[in-house]
Amino acid sequence: MSQATSQDGDVVPLASNEKTLTTSEIQQQKLDRLAKERREQQVASRRGARANRQGPPPLITSVKATDAYPDNLLNKYLKCGFSDMQGRRPTMEDTLVIEPKLRTTTYTNSQHTHDELFVGVYDGHGGKEAAVYVKDHLHVTFKNKLDQWDQLNKIKQQIQDLYTRNEHVSEDLFHQIHQLSASLSGHVNMILMDKHNCNKVKMKKILQQESVLQILQSKSEKKSNPDASSSSSSSSSSSDEDQVQARQRLERIKKLKKKRAISKERSIQPIELYNMNDTQAIPLIMRNTFLQINESLCEERIKNGTTASIAYIRQQTHLSSSRQLYVANVGDSRVVLCRDGKAHRLTYDHRPNDIDEMRRVKDAGGTIVNNRVNAILAITRAIGDVYLHPMVTSDPYTSVVDLMHKRDAFVIVACDGLWDMVDDQEAVDYVKNEMDPRVASMRLRDLAYQKNSTDNISVVVFRITEPLCDS
Repeated sequence: MSQATSQDGDVVPLASNEKTLTTSEIQQQKLDRLAKERREQQVASRRGARANRQGPPPLITSVKATDAYPDNLLNKYLKCGFSDMQGRRPTMEDTLVIEPKLRTTTYTNSQHTHDELFVGVYDGHGGKEAAVYVKDHLHVTFKNKLDQWDQLNKIKQQIQDLYTRNEHVSEDLFHQIHQLSASLSGHVNMILMDKHNCNKVKMKKILQQESVLQILQSKSEKKSNPDASSSSSSSSSSSDEDQVQARQRLERIKKLKKKRAISKERSIQPIELYNMNDTQAIPLIMRNTFLQINESLCEERIKNGTTASIAYIRQQTHLSSSRQLYVANVGDSRVVLCRDGKAHRLTYDHRPNDIDEMRRVKDAGGTIVNNRVNAILAITRAIGDVYLHPMVTSDPYTSVVDLMHKRDAFVIVACDGLWDMVDDQEAVDYVKNEMDPRVASMRLRDLAYQKNSTDNISVVVFRITEPLCDS
């Protein structure tokens, strides 16, 4: 073994096979390494281009949505699947909710049960806070209102049974109806019972602001008229006190009037709910839910907004296989039903280029610039966006469909990340032969991505099966 001497004078052994490289050889090695790295980069680039031609990269999912649900969601009547991806956006602002058993209804005098499906897709804008808030709260609020509606129906049936047997109906039952109706409507009302005819339920508002306001104003003017006032000091003192009280009441009424004007859209009278069936009442309950969530979100000081499209399936009675699909939406997320192989859109795109929406925005004091509300927002209805109220409203479009299991195959609920790239019929045709809803949702997601969607993409598909009652 050869030896070498270090700069410090120490003897350093050298390996017998070690070779001293010249400067030119060292430079050649560097060139070889650079050439190898360049070739590897070119190969990786070609692989990436080939992958883009073949389809999108592996699924980039919303962690919260993926962790919350299994691949396939089932109840006795439906198979449901979903897929979402961040896509080419820097952040993920979509959220979704799938509750295959939002409620399990047990029918009166029967052991039959029915699982009620709820699906919601929320496409946030300006941030994800509004979409996350709606994802966490809307279906919970809706469920509570449905429970109240069912309870109200039970009391109605109880009252009818008492009338049939010519038995006394307690005022407590009417009081319960009043409470439930007021809670469902979000409006203060009072139910009065005609003592002479108990089978009539009369509804009356506690406060009619306009008439009371006029009466108090006239009284105030009369009290302030010196010619009409008494000359005695006691009468004058009483008049002053009355005027102060009248002014205070006027201020309270004005504040109440302003508050009620803000929530006017949410007003449903109990007399309407009391006489309604499911088909009439549930769309109104959906409407109230949207408006209530919007108010709650604004109270939380969340400044951004979100679209919302929800689908809810409810069976009418245990004696019937009839099921109804209830749909509500604000914004441009859609719900599309496949019936007899044809696409049927059950929602309405709330966009500034729509004539009716344009007129509504302008009537509310807004403008449409470059197909945007006040040159800011590309949709005319949303939950949130408090800085654009009242031009942007959360009052939803609603629809009801009687499902036909031999004709209705599946339903697609998706954000505009899909619908901006794929029209309704194309989406239906693309997955109508795919029986696995999870695979169908992934195929639609990939199709939108391949068509160069630059948005987040969220898709839910649920297949409709023949309803089978429990024995």
